[in-house]
Amino acid sequence: GNRVLIFSQMVRMLDILAEYLNYCQFPFQRLDGSIKGELR
Repeated sequence: GNRVLIFSQMVRMLDILAEYLNYCQFPFQRLDGSIKGELR
């Protein structure tokens, strides 16, 4: 039930983190400029 919010201005860092989370099969949601407002 724990949640973590990670903020980064570097999109590539978020890409690397997303790859790692997928590899470890951790559930996550990414909210950045590429996500449309109605999907947030």
